[in-house]
Amino acid sequence: MPRTSKLLTDEQLAIAESNGIPKVTVYKRIQSGWEIEKAITQATRKAGNIKRKDGLFVDAGRAKARFFSLPVEWDEKLTNAIADSGVSDNEWLEQVVIDKLKAKKKDKLK
Repeated sequence: MPRTSKLLTDEQLAIAESNGIPKVTVYKRIQSGWEIEKAITQATRKAGNIKRKDGLFVDAGRAKARFFSLPVEWDEKLTNAIADSGVSDNEWLEQVVIDKLKAKKKDKLK
């Protein structure tokens, strides 16, 4: 296979640039087996954005990782509650926190 830097015409590079795709990304895509047309036209993911099941994007770049510990006797209860909910650990915890914060806000408004 020829070097990828020799595969692209100036016109193709201009198309990639107009689509906001860095040249290095195009080259890496081609080396990974992408067709040139797709490599220069398919938009890139924005770093830090995570698509959730409900179709919304969250800006992970602004999110703060938080960790906590539970007493051992509560761990199994938490595992069961999450399993019964049918959502992921993160989604369950996110909803619990949001509900708690909304309730706290309502209490302050009273």
